[in-house]
Amino acid sequence: MLKPSAAHRSAAVFRKIDFKGKQKEIVHAAMQGVDIFVSAPTGMGKSICFQVPAVADEDGGVTIVVSPLLALMHDQVSKLRDFGVLATSWTSETSPQDRRDIIAELCSEDPMYRLLYITPEKLMTKEMTNILKLMYRNGRLNRLVVDEVCFEWGHDFREEYRMLGKFRDRYPETPITALTASATPAVRHDIVNSLKLSGPHLFSVIHPFNRENLFYEIRHLPFIEQSRQFELIYDYIHKLSDRRGMSSSGIIYARTRAICDDLALYLRNNGIAARPYHRGIPSSRLSSTLSEWLKGEGCDVVCCTIAFGMGIDKPDVRYVIHYDVPKSFEGYYQETGRAGRDGLPAKCILYYSREDAMKAKFFVKKSQSTRLSKTNIEPSQRAPRSITELIAYAENAETCRHILICRYFGEIIDERDQALRKVYCDGMCDICKNPEKVRSRKQELSNEQ
Repeated sequence: MLKPSAAHRSAAVFRKIDFKGKQKEIVHAAMQGVDIFVSAPTGMGKSICFQVPAVADEDGGVTIVVSPLLALMHDQVSKLRDFGVLATSWTSETSPQDRRDIIAELCSEDPMYRLLYITPEKLMTKEMTNILKLMYRNGRLNRLVVDEVCFEWGHDFREEYRMLGKFRDRYPETPITALTASATPAVRHDIVNSLKLSGPHLFSVIHPFNRENLFYEIRHLPFIEQSRQFELIYDYIHKLSDRRGMSSSGIIYARTRAICDDLALYLRNNGIAARPYHRGIPSSRLSSTLSEWLKGEGCDVVCCTIAFGMGIDKPDVRYVIHYDVPKSFEGYYQETGRAGRDGLPAKCILYYSREDAMKAKFFVKKSQSTRLSKTNIEPSQRAPRSITELIAYAENAETCRHILICRYFGEIIDERDQALRKVYCDGMCDICKNPEKVRSRKQELSNEQ
């Protein structure tokens, strides 16, 4: 239980908090000052688990939140400020004057900020290290939060994430929280060890991975022209709008910026409010696209690379489409997890061809070769195994997709138990709904090869 005073302050700031799942236990553990590891699907509300303790702490101090994407930081800081929470971010986009103001505040004896969002690169700079040392001496360094720890931890993600283990050596009394939406047992072990989370005092929560309101579907494609795939996607969105009598919010993921641009233009020219979103677009345009999409004003569909979506909270996303094969099983799970956060049914469609699957495997192999040449560190085999498992998932025409996903993340499920299968899926994947159609599609795919 939260102390009455802490609970009162939290309620006063966040108005009404309806804790769900293990949120209350996680918040309580944070208030006790222990290390925390949380693995839970997107939509569980992991940010509450560190934002509430940061606000509720009677002694003040600053919680440092390491976040991988600028869009994620801007979204969370904006929402916190709407609640009146003193939060800020320090990124490559921070103006010189704002940077000076932030430094002065952090170095004061009683900083006004409760949360500082920062990139891993910025956290590991000499300048920030000196600031953190001063905050630690002043007793103002409350907690380090590593938000959205990804599958590529220490291997294909940014090198600075691998360096975060030094934080525990430098500030041994400062508790650490690590949060992820997708981690296998092996990756969870890697994260805990890399961050040097304290075993005896570690509070660990592994939330079930199933999202029973999501309908998973693989649309097997023989080789087709890009224009034809654009037509198929348009037809799906158009028919969905007709059935609902209104436009629906959606996300379309693609591997390349060019596809994002071309597909968004095609949809726009055919009456669907779509916008591209990737790192090749000026940040001001990205911000306006994100704002319009979140509000449902002027943008219903975002055509994006993986630069979009992490930590973005929009409850009413009715579909997530993968134009091509993602680079990892974890990426697929996280990205489809943007759909249906309101608990209502939503659809997750992956367009799959064997030719594209080979491209995805090639890009993973190329990424590993590049990392080896840059760092001289032999990359883990987790990335190749992950893409291989994703391809097997897409090729599968027998086993429930919900069960396959949960098995990948370490859950033990006996699919022969019909009652259990109903709990996990109940017709919410293409295989369970229409197995013969899936087998027929796969056979057509084989005949094309």
